[in-house]
Amino acid sequence: MDRASTEYLQIPVTAATDPTSYPVRIALIPSTTRPADADWHPATWTTIDDIPHAQLLVGPDGGVLTLAVGRWRPWLDIEAGTEHPIIRAPAFDIT
Repeated sequence: MDRASTEYLQIPVTAATDPTSYPVRIALIPSTTRPADADWHPATWTTIDDIPHAQLLVGPDGGVLTLAVGRWRPWLDIEAGTEHPIIRAPAFDIT
């Protein structure tokens, strides 16, 4: 993703049941660290080709975050009733 771009970062989620009714948060942090409480941002759900995706608008033009050049890792936090999975997604680069 280019540092001047504002777009939704979309992360596919596979689950035994549809997770889109549950609250979801995303943390975007340097790829070698773990998220702290302040790193989490409320996210939304979208479905692409019948696959649920958590999404967060990022970038300098109205995004929740503007990311510097470097390697970033998204983390998902899904509050799914009695389960509360924290999911580490693949890292990506901001150029």
